[in-house]
Amino acid sequence: MAKVTDLEVLRYAVVAQLAMQDSHLLSLIGEDCAIWCVMGIYLTNDQTSGYGQDFTPKKTTEVFGYVEAVSVVSFRQGVTVYIDGKSSRYQDRVDLCGYENLNEDVHAIVMYIDTAIERINSRP
Repeated sequence: MAKVTDLEVLRYAVVAQLAMQDSHLLSLIGEDCAIWCVMGIYLTNDQTSGYGQDFTPKKTTEVFGYVEAVSVVSFRQGVTVYIDGKSSRYQDRVDLCGYENLNEDVHAIVMYIDTAIERINSRP
């Protein structure tokens, strides 16, 4: 299988993974932004050495309290997440997207982002 560029097919896969993994990204930046965030990472992971996205939710969340700024920076082998100045990076030794299985790639993107978010949340 090659890289999927049909946005409807990609969107469906992203929505399913965000729901299955009960992603923290949803509560931080909302459903529409979370979908576009993951789609953007998938579509650009083989084309850029770094892809940054900034969000300004300015809302109170159950887990994180009041959040003013969230940034997600992706690179070939991982992501870095910033939440109000705190950051965490999660990466592996293989490319984030192998473009062989859409669901596996989207699962990896969401899992990497959530792992970085959980690391930030676990700090005092």
